[in-house]
Amino acid sequence: MRNVSNHPRLPVVLCLVTMQLLCSSATKALDTLSGQALATHCIEDLEATSGRFCQAYFQGVLDTLEATTRANDQATYCVPHDLEVGGLIGLYLRESRLYPEVLGTPASRLILGMLLKFFPCLRA
Repeated sequence: MRNVSNHPRLPVVLCLVTMQLLCSSATKALDTLSGQALATHCIEDLEATSGRFCQAYFQGVLDTLEATTRANDQATYCVPHDLEVGGLIGLYLRESRLYPEVLGTPASRLILGMLLKFFPCLRA
C-alpha cells in the first residue's frame, strides 16, 4: 500500500481544496445583513430557544455604536441601563412587522434608527 503523504499530487490537491474553501465563502467582509434577514434570524432564534445569532448580532451592533457614537462624548441615543437586549429584539420585531417596506435596509442602520426613535437623549 502506498503512503498518501508521499503521493506526488497531494500538494496540488491540497492547494485546490484550500482555494475552493477560500473562494466559496458565503459571507464577505463587506456584505451587510438586511433588516429582513435579521428579523428572520431573530424569529428562528425565538422558536428554537437555543439560537443566539440575533442576540449576538444586536450586541455586536450595540458595542460598535457605543464605541463610535460616544467617542466624542456626544450621545445620540440613551438606552435605559435596565433594558436587556431581548427587549430591543422584541421592539425590532414589532417595528419590522409595522414597517416591512424598510426591511431591505441594512439591519445595523435599522437598529440605529430604532435607538434614535425610541431612546433619544433628554437634553437639559
